[in-house]
Amino acid sequence: MNRASLPLMLLFETEGFEVFIELNNNESYRGVVARVQDNMNVVLKDPVHTLIDGSKEQLKSVFIRGSQIKFISIPEMLVNSPVFQMNNNQRLGIRRHIQPIKKNR
Repeated sequence: MNRASLPLMLLFETEGFEVFIELNNNESYRGVVARVQDNMNVVLKDPVHTLIDGSKEQLKSVFIRGSQIKFISIPEMLVNSPVFQMNNNQRLGIRRHIQPIKKNR
């Protein structure tokens, strides 16, 4: 696993938190993350959709395709996420759902 997977792991940590997502077409959504998929697809609950002209609409839920996401603003409290405390070998173990092998010295 390379460092590029760290953002994806952090995105998984946002489940249950409110995020702001801007799309490639400059529309945006603010809502609670209900689900995240490995390809960065995101499902938001009760999002507010802001159109390019600034008008807003409240939705029940929305599926956002990962390839359409320009950026995601996450809660500041996730800076203390355990994901940042792990080294690459530990991340690899969690991602594959196995425990990393510890070397005896």
